[in-house]
Amino acid sequence: MVTVMTTPTAKIESGNPCISPNSSPRRRPGSSAIKRFLDPGFLRDGFCGVSLYAVVVAGLLLVLGLFAGEAEAQQGKPKVPPQLPSQAAEQAQQKVSENTAPTVSLTAPANDALYTAPATVPLEASAAASSGGRSITQVEFFAGGNFIGTATTAPYAFTWTPVAAGTYSLTARATDNLGVTATSAPVSIIVNAPPSVDLTAPANNALFTAPATIELTAAAADTDGSVDQVEFFRGTTLVATVTSGPYTFSLTNVAAGSLTFTARATDDRGAVTTSIAVAVLVNAPPSVSLTSPSTNDDFRAPASITLTAEATDSDGTIANVQFYNGTTLIATRTEPPYSIIWSGVPAGSYSLTARVMDNLGAATTSDATSVTVTQALAQIYYIHTDHLNTPRAIYDQQQRLVWRWDQTDPFGGNPPNENPSGLGSFTCNLRLPGQYFDKETSNHYNYFRDYDPAIGRYIQSDPIGLEGGINTYAYVLGDPLGRSDAEGLFVEVKCRLLARAGRVISRQIFGTPQKHCFVYVGCPEENWSTVLSLQGNLWPLPVFSTGRKVQASPLSPVEGDDPFSPTVQTVPIVPKKPGCIPCAYEKDIITKFNNVPSGNIPYDELGPNSNTFTSNLVTNPAFGAAIPSGAISNAPGLFGTPPTGWTR
Repeated sequence: MVTVMTTPTAKIESGNPCISPNSSPRRRPGSSAIKRFLDPGFLRDGFCGVSLYAVVVAGLLLVLGLFAGEAEAQQGKPKVPPQLPSQAAEQAQQKVSENTAPTVSLTAPANDALYTAPATVPLEASAAASSGGRSITQVEFFAGGNFIGTATTAPYAFTWTPVAAGTYSLTARATDNLGVTATSAPVSIIVNAPPSVDLTAPANNALFTAPATIELTAAAADTDGSVDQVEFFRGTTLVATVTSGPYTFSLTNVAAGSLTFTARATDDRGAVTTSIAVAVLVNAPPSVSLTSPSTNDDFRAPASITLTAEATDSDGTIANVQFYNGTTLIATRTEPPYSIIWSGVPAGSYSLTARVMDNLGAATTSDATSVTVTQALAQIYYIHTDHLNTPRAIYDQQQRLVWRWDQTDPFGGNPPNENPSGLGSFTCNLRLPGQYFDKETSNHYNYFRDYDPAIGRYIQSDPIGLEGGINTYAYVLGDPLGRSDAEGLFVEVKCRLLARAGRVISRQIFGTPQKHCFVYVGCPEENWSTVLSLQGNLWPLPVFSTGRKVQASPLSPVEGDDPFSPTVQTVPIVPKKPGCIPCAYEKDIITKFNNVPSGNIPYDELGPNSNTFTSNLVTNPAFGAAIPSGAISNAPGLFGTPPTGWTR
């Protein structure tokens, strides 16, 4: 039995021990809730009397215990609920623990951190659960209200990438094992859009010629700010900085080589962007000079002008060389030697150049060479021959060498030089005596038959048969230096007799000493043996014809002697008597012969004083001659009786 004290007005109705679910407490105007709660009528109408008061007492004790626990907690004491029945105490303690949340803070990134898009942002949070066996199960990261990642274990970190340009508010939310959550304070970051930049000039793989001028141009912009500067680089070397548009720079005097260029833009927040590299090639130009003709050369119309150029390329190859008259192309050469013959040039003044192009298209033009072609007049040319009358050199009226035929092949097989001075081609078809060059066959026309200089023989037999010799195809019996055959029939000998009292003249043609037929006429009582001692310098052939007497000074060459370089050799002789006139005989001798006679030879050099000289010279089969033994001691036998008025 439970005894509950009640007010006098309370009634206990045993037939209705519990409060009816559908009944409502009576309300009295002006009464408080607690009064209504304690009203005997309320108690009578709703609850079992004894049980109701027990509940009320327990509730009051609980409220008082909570206030006491809070006061103790504020004094540093743990919140301990009052000693209640065991079940009620446990339920109260559990309710207090469930309402304690974890702690969390965002440790990275720093507030107001700046990144460049597309950014990689590392996020890191510090989180801890409340006591009582609680633990953190996850930490979630948010940008604004958008979930971006989760970390389930410490350290609670997450990498956010790629992050577009913008301003972001980042938070972290921690959740413990009971589902209780906590959110960190927000952190603000800025992701900056980098500037854009392109190198628009020069074009990739552009080709320039050194020394080059290269225009560098860049296009730069910034979507969320402004461009602070644009820098231009050659390789890794900074060449220019431009702080405002248009972003351009002119690079001058660039040497030959392979180069790369880039542009680097920086915006107002320090973000940097570098353009794609552009490669260019600076080519060294070729060099060229016009070596022929020379400036102010004069030619005769219709002229043949030889143009010759020298061309090189230091970093490539020569593609071609072109020759120009003013702006008119004359000819093109693609292989060395770079030379042409410009033929049929009429009278006029001409400006000649050579233009070279290399394998990369770089071109260079030579300095201009001015030449003149004058109308041909009655031009006179001087032909200089050797001892056989073979033309060896031809000079014009200005004493310029226009044609030359060196005696490198005695049978005439070497071609002449038709432009020895670079004045233009000059043609002379005269060859060995009596021969004319036939361009179509390269043979020499010799009147009665043709001669082939390549083999040194005639290509037809001698029309006179064996009278011209036992070898009817041979040319001058194999001695082209001493004999000639002007008609292609007989062997001929041509000599010049040069003599002077006390002196002997010996000619030189192109550096080759030539022998001469020799006759000596002395003054009275001269020492003939001294004269005969000169036989080593002589070529005594007993073949003579009429000539002319020449008076000359003993110290100068004989009149009519070789115009090139006469060499005078002094011969010591016995002094002459007073009144002795030094004299010499010069005569051209052309005698056709088959067999050289011996014995007396007519010699009418002196006209009315002509006489017959007796010769003891003996001929050999090669038509040479030798002084026989005893000739020196038998001078009268060699020279015979001198002319009237002359004594030995």
